[in-house]
Amino acid sequence: MKNLEHFKYWLKTKKYNPGTIRNYICDINKYLHFINKHYSKIQNSELFCFSDTAFQNYTLFIINKKNRLRYYTSLAKFSQFAFEKKLTSTNVFRTIRKQTLHHKNTHLDSLLQIYQTNLVHQNKTNATIKNYINDIQQFINWSDPLKNGLK
Repeated sequence: MKNLEHFKYWLKTKKYNPGTIRNYICDINKYLHFINKHYSKIQNSELFCFSDTAFQNYTLFIINKKNRLRYYTSLAKFSQFAFEKKLTSTNVFRTIRKQTLHHKNTHLDSLLQIYQTNLVHQNKTNATIKNYINDIQQFINWSDPLKNGLK
């Protein structure tokens, strides 16, 4: 794929370490293999690899992989490259990540609201409730691999 060579050159111009470049290229090769395997009948597969559908399906495919954070980082860089080179109109991976975080945060907010209501029914003080909720949110932020693994 021609874009892969351009991506490699783009990484070199950004002064990435040769080992990092090798890992990114290896990870993106795996991603492109996934696309070719599952979407071989789609015309313009070179452009399809930059679609939100392709990125979302691949992230679901790698969700339980040991090196998923590295794969996410590689996809994020590949998406950034595509956006900067005007192969896409948006940074697709960043958009997907924001949508995922928004959905996750909405669900967590609902759970925290239910827990807070439960604490009120247990006659906990406002200060105690506030401390419990803050502790839980700090733990969630600390444990979130998307927030900690990708910048």
